[in-house]
Amino acid sequence: MTLTVGIVLAVLGYVAAGWWGERAERAARAVAEEALPGGLRVLQVEPPDPVNAPDGSRTVLAVPVDDPDAAVRFPLPSDGRCDATCLEQVRDATELARGRAVEHRVLVATAAGCGLEIAGVTGIDRSDRRSRDADNPVLLVGVTVVADVRPDAGAALTDRLDRCAADLVAARARSADSGPGGTAELDVSVVAPDAAGLAEPVDPALPAVERAARSARAVAAQVRHATTVTAGPGGEHPPSRTTFGPVLDVEGQHRVHGAATGALRWHLDATDVEIVGNPRLRDRAVYLPGTLERARFYTVFGTLTPGERLIGAVDVDVDGADPVVARVFAGSEYAFPYDPDLHGG
Repeated sequence: MTLTVGIVLAVLGYVAAGWWGERAERAARAVAEEALPGGLRVLQVEPPDPVNAPDGSRTVLAVPVDDPDAAVRFPLPSDGRCDATCLEQVRDATELARGRAVEHRVLVATAAGCGLEIAGVTGIDRSDRRSRDADNPVLLVGVTVVADVRPDAGAALTDRLDRCAADLVAARARSADSGPGGTAELDVSVVAPDAAGLAEPVDPALPAVERAARSARAVAAQVRHATTVTAGPGGEHPPSRTTFGPVLDVEGQHRVHGAATGALRWHLDATDVEIVGNPRLRDRAVYLPGTLERARFYTVFGTLTPGERLIGAVDVDVDGADPVVARVFAGSEYAFPYDPDLHGG
């Protein structure tokens, strides 16, 4: 009897979920049509997210009918009704998606031209907060690339990334649809060729921007290295090698944090500096020259002096072994890289 009731409830729940899903899809199509008549095709309506959307709203994924690469996301209120403000949000989201699609196409073409294999793109945005010129925003790109960095500890990859970043700026300046050439800043994650092949395939019917985002998420757990590349309007850029370093999983972070903190406390025992609280490991590290096995990690900590923040640079094997304190210095935790002459790769 209990089993039968359970089965009936499960079936009813499934039917109800399907009914609400169909109702939400109809509402999403109605909203899209009202906001941009004939301009959007609804692809998916995601289930409510009780954590990020406790009001019961859903996220709609749509594509402009005249740009199959653009991925438009807009919120659908729980009651399916969309007022004037809501409709304007849909139009704004569409324009934003169109701009990202343009930048995505320029990025993909540039990568192909400079021999860079892209596994996914985590984001493309134009930001005037990173630029001194409000009319010339910085292009911020999060991209995952496929590369074997073992033979030369990443030297060839970082050189290629520098060239590709400069090519991207030049390509944007030539594009009639893209934003101004300006400055491009790329946060690059690196996966090995064998790891990239483990990811589940992404639905080819999705817009190119959405496929790239899902592909990046699919290989996120396989990322082992990261770097940042910046290129200015004239192609000038600080070398990406200054931030080429390891990406550790949670267990690896705990090992390195424990090793670095222990070495730092031992190092400071002979001084008048006393660490207050638990030092925080920065999420950026730099490989030491010619190796992928050892890197310089940075810990930020407070002292008994009010307001004082110090940074400990500790060289540690990526498995947490053999920590050695390189130096302790005062500085802003946001001023990375701290050792611009130290080149990973």
